[in-house]
Amino acid sequence: MSAASRPGPDAPIARRPRWALAVSGGVDSIVLMHLVERWLSLDEGRRWAASASQGQATIVRPIGLPRRSPLPVTEIHDLPSVPVVVFTVDHDLRPASADDATFVTQRADAAAFPSLVLTWHRPNGGRPTSAIQSQAREARYGLMADVLDDEAWVQFDAGTGSPFDRGANKRVLVTAHHRDDQVETFLMRLRRGSGIDGLSAMRPVEDMLHLPTSARRYPKHYEVHRPLLGIPKSRLLATALARGLVWRDDPTNADPRGERVRVRQSRAQAMAALGLTDEMLSLSIRRLQHTRTMARLQVEDEFKVRFSDRGGLIGGLDITDLTDGERAALMIAAAIARFGDATMRAEPAEIARVWHRMRCGEAGASTLGGAVIERVAKAGRVHLRFWRELGRDGLEAVTFAPGDGGWWDYRFAVSIADDAPGAG
Repeated sequence: MSAASRPGPDAPIARRPRWALAVSGGVDSIVLMHLVERWLSLDEGRRWAASASQGQATIVRPIGLPRRSPLPVTEIHDLPSVPVVVFTVDHDLRPASADDATFVTQRADAAAFPSLVLTWHRPNGGRPTSAIQSQAREARYGLMADVLDDEAWVQFDAGTGSPFDRGANKRVLVTAHHRDDQVETFLMRLRRGSGIDGLSAMRPVEDMLHLPTSARRYPKHYEVHRPLLGIPKSRLLATALARGLVWRDDPTNADPRGERVRVRQSRAQAMAALGLTDEMLSLSIRRLQHTRTMARLQVEDEFKVRFSDRGGLIGGLDITDLTDGERAALMIAAAIARFGDATMRAEPAEIARVWHRMRCGEAGASTLGGAVIERVAKAGRVHLRFWRELGRDGLEAVTFAPGDGGWWDYRFAVSIADDAPGAG
């Protein structure tokens, strides 16, 4: 594990998140679990585990948060005191998937790590017929994110943190993505003509957004750490063989119907013909990531200057002299995030089409991501105006009793004071 991926022995507890290892049972994740187990046997690892298990100081419940936590999706009440836990997901797509999950729990038990098996229960119970890998990935991350959220609420109920405080001693998801995965992701996105966001591929530490659901009526941010991202698959396999580790192979990883599998099977020969190496592609990806970070910081500063929020009901983005489509797309996405539907994503291609229409001066409003976008030209200035799309039936109405609270429009926490004269 790299020094950048783990906290030092003298780091404050608030910067020492606890870990949830995503383990499928394949060689990559089994090596990840083995490396964490080995590190925890060292003095530095033992000091980290001791501090990560300590609770936080009691805090006052923040104003605006509901008094009641969502119903937990699993029994996680003992997890807050555990520094490392193993998550494994049974996608229920193959007859052997339950056996794979049992294998992971047995390996976790041998390493003295508590484990949770999360099963993908589909509404109709049937197997998806298209985009199977992408749907499985969304489900996998959603299940694990919900458990992280449940644990945060358990801590909140005990008065030791806020579910929405990203700086608290939260548990982060740790995955076994490696350099080969990174190169495959880059090539897949290059094939689609992705911009700098897509070509930056996976980041070693990344803030992820999990959209609201009917059970969890607010967006959830969580961190994903990828400490093996710079390590080639061959080294992980060599480590597994040298340590006598046992793993299970997933046959779907060799199924050419999956895009990633096709890229994996053909990339070595194609890259060799072009004189490309994984090392050089990885270097290019890291440079793109740095450029992306700098560009986003600049856009954030520019957004603060160009954007005006008129009481939270309507917003304006000054585009008078804005000609850079990439910068404009990022600012439009930020405005949509403020006014749109938290359960929807505005895709980059959709934002690009709206920007083209607005820049060309086409009349009429567009709807994107649950937000209405309208071009307004006045007094020599051109603005994009944003407000929430109400929908055919308008937004839902909610009522809470005194001392109670909940969620409105899948993004706002609403609570009523204990001494309120009545429901509101």
